[in-house]
Amino acid sequence: DALPIYSDEADVTDIEGSIEGREESTTELSDNEDDGMVLTFSKEKVTEEVEKGQAVKNQIALWDQLLEGRIKLQKALVTANQLPQPDTFPAFKKKGGPEMSSALKNNYKALKALMRSLVDLQDELLYQFPDTRHLIDGKKGNVDSDEEIPSDEDQMKAEVDEIGRAH
Repeated sequence: DALPIYSDEADVTDIEGSIEGREESTTELSDNEDDGMVLTFSKEKVTEEVEKGQAVKNQIALWDQLLEGRIKLQKALVTANQLPQPDTFPAFKKKGGPEMSSALKNNYKALKALMRSLVDLQDELLYQFPDTRHLIDGKKGNVDSDEEIPSDEDQMKAEVDEIGRAH
């Protein structure tokens, strides 16, 4: 029987502990006493399960970071919406004087650097995957999108048809 899928970081830690315990002593389970089958957990499967657990743990951490970033971004957006609107901005800038102009210039430079960093990050993420790499380097990707990918059901029907023709 397969190990259950865990969706919580605490559950991932629990599964890692239970899997490590299985590494020390190979566990044998009898599937059915009548047929006498014995299942064992090989080290490869245990290692694979530990890797899956670690991947889930990393995925949860990434999700938490994205959510935290989204919350912070929302706060910044709310604050930005409180800034003077385009129709009142010239009067606001005039009242602020040289300090306001200096702060605006520094903020403009910081925003420009942030945008450059975000675009570089976007390019890097797009370049990592073969399916999106052509968006960055300008080369045409493999345009085999017209090719139909058979479903498991289609494959089963084809195999049954082949077996029927063979007999």
